[in-house]
Amino acid sequence: MITSNFFKIIKEKIDKVDIRQLKEITEEVIREYENLDTVFNSMSEGVLVVDNDHNVVFNNKRLSSLLGITQPIIGEKLDQVINNPDLLKLILNYLVKEEKIIDVEIKLDNQYSLYSVMTIQPLVRKGKIIGNIIIINDITEKKDNEKKLKQAESLAALTTISAGIAHEIKNPLGAIGIHVQLMGQELKKCKCAWSDDISYSMNIIMEEIDRLNEIVVKFLYTVRPLKAELMLTNLKDFFDKI
Repeated sequence: MITSNFFKIIKEKIDKVDIRQLKEITEEVIREYENLDTVFNSMSEGVLVVDNDHNVVFNNKRLSSLLGITQPIIGEKLDQVINNPDLLKLILNYLVKEEKIIDVEIKLDNQYSLYSVMTIQPLVRKGKIIGNIIIINDITEKKDNEKKLKQAESLAALTTISAGIAHEIKNPLGAIGIHVQLMGQELKKCKCAWSDDISYSMNIIMEEIDRLNEIVVKFLYTVRPLKAELMLTNLKDFFDKI
């Protein structure tokens, strides 16, 4: 592997290097370049490097994929590479101000990515800024997972609230039902002329209490996951009830 001072040593001794050594050095440089190219093209983040004049000097495959670029862009101006006006304006704004940004959320809204975050850092050589490195990372999947998590949390909260509501409704209904039954028992002892009319009304009250209980149960079913249990049933009885 080429060390950091490799090129410095070669520069100092370039006049003394023969053809064979020069060939070996060239082959080593090519291998190192290919290794570096492989590393950058294996990254999940898109990398775009521009000089101070906003000319593209490097990009990896992921960057081309995220921005929908199908042709080589080395040497092209930034405004000829990025077709998204809002994204281009945002990048140029930071480049002109020479501001360093980290993980600023952007919306690409294309077939390759919906949501991404962008980082811009200066490219420094010997203490001098010679350009900028733009890194774009797709977070669409992360956004979707966060959305699903929020939905799950909302459903859990709704289930808890629903259980409380059901408890508060069912308790009064139970108390009403018990007292209606007690009244029915006393009514049977009375044997008054209007007992049949009152009994009819009380039966309707009990039916409505049962209906309200059923509504509460169905409400709970909509927010609480249930495990299906298969069982045999008489379809005639089922349809007669409907």
